[in-house]
Amino acid sequence: MIELSVVIPAYNEEERIVNTIRAINYYLSKKRIKHEIIVVYDGSTDKTSEKVLKLKNKNLILLKNKKNM
Repeated sequence: MIELSVVIPAYNEEERIVNTIRAINYYLSKKRIKHEIIVVYDGSTDKTSEKVLKLKNKNLILLKNKKNM
């Protein structure tokens, strides 16, 4: 059962998103909090979604908006 959902809105975050997700996941795992990290890709023009998908983290969900909202 998930205890915490972390939602990260992401627009053109390819430079920071991987480190952000890893830091959040590390912290919550160390505290033994059952969690999910939801990245909301908001129509970026960079490679944010590709970077997120490469992580292959079981706690990670990527939601995509086709255009920026």
